[in-house]
Amino acid sequence: MVTLLGATEIRALAERLDVSPTKKWGQNFVHDANTVRKIVLAAKLHDGESVVEVGPGLGSLTLGLLEQGHPVI
Repeated sequence: MVTLLGATEIRALAERLDVSPTKKWGQNFVHDANTVRKIVLAAKLHDGESVVEVGPGLGSLTLGLLEQGHPVI
């Protein structure tokens, strides 16, 4: 079972990896599970459709895709 990351887990992971989003490049770390689920649904993927994810950041969207049964490359 896949567990989406919350704000606390995202902050802890970012701190442990010593990374932070660069605002001038428009980077953000998605930390709300409902937002992640909405993004995945908005992609309108077919059941089991694979996704190539470029620049996965801390993996929030990756986990959301996996939660819905989409293999991520």
